[in-house]
Amino acid sequence: MERGVLEPAVIVHHIDHLKDRPDKALDEDNLQSVCAACHNRLHPEKGKHQEEPKQRKARVIQARANPEII
Repeated sequence: MERGVLEPAVIVHHIDHLKDRPDKALDEDNLQSVCAACHNRLHPEKGKHQEEPKQRKARVIQARANPEII
């Protein structure tokens, strides 16, 4: 609504970040309903992670025959 466009609010935004103020997690004065696009604009730092490809780590396990069974 701040931009003059009516979008459904699908995310609850914490005005004071949770990592900084966990005591305000459920404080109604610290909560704001926003659409996804507005939430992304409020948190540009979260979008940076999507630009970088995630590296996946694979755990390699070597199988060896048990000499006592063979």
